[in-house]
Amino acid sequence: MDYSLLVGIHDMKKGNTECIRNQSLHIVVTPKTEEKRSAKRRRSDMMRKARRNTNTVSFESADLPLNPSEERKWCVFYADDGGFRSSDDQDKPSDKLYYVGVIDILTPYNIVKKVEHVWKSITQDKEGISAVHPIVYALDHPYVFKRPIKNVAVIGAGPHGLCSARHLKETGMNVKIFERNGYIGGLWKYSDTAPPKPKIPTSRVTLDESSLNEVPADGSKYQRTFEITPELTFALLKKCPPSACYRDLVTNIPSTVFAFPDFPMPEETPVFPKHQDMLAYFESYAETFGLLPLIELNTSVDRVTKIGDEWELVLSKYDIYPSGFVRETRWRERFDAVVAASGLHQDPYVPDIKDLIAYNKMWPTKVAHSKQFRRPEDFKDKNVLIVGVGISGVDIARSLDGFAKSIVMACKDSFTSPFQIINIIRSKIPKDIVIKPQVISFSNDNGQVDGTITFQDGTFIKDVDQVFFCTGYTNSLGYLDGLIIRENEYQSTSQPPFADVPKTLPLTMTHRQ
Repeated sequence: MDYSLLVGIHDMKKGNTECIRNQSLHIVVTPKTEEKRSAKRRRSDMMRKARRNTNTVSFESADLPLNPSEERKWCVFYADDGGFRSSDDQDKPSDKLYYVGVIDILTPYNIVKKVEHVWKSITQDKEGISAVHPIVYALDHPYVFKRPIKNVAVIGAGPHGLCSARHLKETGMNVKIFERNGYIGGLWKYSDTAPPKPKIPTSRVTLDESSLNEVPADGSKYQRTFEITPELTFALLKKCPPSACYRDLVTNIPSTVFAFPDFPMPEETPVFPKHQDMLAYFESYAETFGLLPLIELNTSVDRVTKIGDEWELVLSKYDIYPSGFVRETRWRERFDAVVAASGLHQDPYVPDIKDLIAYNKMWPTKVAHSKQFRRPEDFKDKNVLIVGVGISGVDIARSLDGFAKSIVMACKDSFTSPFQIINIIRSKIPKDIVIKPQVISFSNDNGQVDGTITFQDGTFIKDVDQVFFCTGYTNSLGYLDGLIIRENEYQSTSQPPFADVPKTLPLTMTHRQ
């Protein structure tokens, strides 16, 4: 949007008795500008000069009607003589009236404004014109923090974390990047080992405060050594799980669009790169911009809290030794600011469907989330149900086609989407795959959990070997527990007491598919 903010201040005592306009307001015109002026603009100058020479009479509020008409008495525009009356430190009315106006607020930055921008950029200094893109305007008027930001922690060494760290570093800030895994690149790193199975269905999980309280408050490091056991191996896998990347993953966005604007991908990169190409790209990005020395690998952020004007991070690191032992190191560090760049595709979301808990207890190996999918041949000659027809659901269905014995997909809403790109993606679903409405229960008509899965239209299937929930992720950001404003808890008038941020709608947390 393109708009202008007008602010006027009236001194009710002085009015214009000091002839302020004549004495201090002047128009400075360069000779070059004067030569270019048209006759029409010169006439406008004459009119403005005549108005300046007019002896403006001051007004007093006492001269105005004391009681506005009935239809106007409740209107804010007629209160305080049409302005906003100032007050002193005792909250008593003072002698200043403030008038605020916004013009062109409904003017969109459309093709007309873009043409205006191009033309004015040619004829005038583009840094001084008003017809600019909203993003450019925002960058020219940045938010000023109450406290200088010098030391910044970036959580995650994936695409967003690397990009954030680079630009923060280039502004002269001291940056540390904490990555819980032993590599950079985020979800583009493939592992044959699947992530642990998530809780079925999803529930809100909070931090275990008891273990965090063992970390010294003075910044010193707390260390323990454990013998590696199957239970400990599983616990470490949950703490630092592999990404959602599966073996045959290919981007669905062209490489020319996917790349950072000032760091193009190599010319030999395919139009739709494989995950190996993407990982190599982000590794090259980190090396090119000197980010590798800033990254602390195998370091988890367990909790983020606000203490005074600083943000405190509780950190943990696990070193595994060939002798069969693992050393745990935990400590605290403080920063002026924190960038949460740990990604959206971390905590799987599984909806709570009738009798799903009982079904999962009886056949725990049959239920999984799309994040656990790795290779299509693992499901050769299997009967597979895919819950969800989003991008991941379609991708996995296409991958399984030719391996699985049968594939059924359950769609929660209408199969035809209002978004054309989604319809194009769904048109790629193989024709031999059956599309069903949403699953309403994991039981039969009598409520018995016998392997029957019932759909909204009353039909059902049995003998399912594998259920994949392609239902997206929940943006839990567990290390921010207690600081998150959740969607169902948010009040539009609220402002986090700890947040030194512009008073706009804060990020609310929900699940994304």
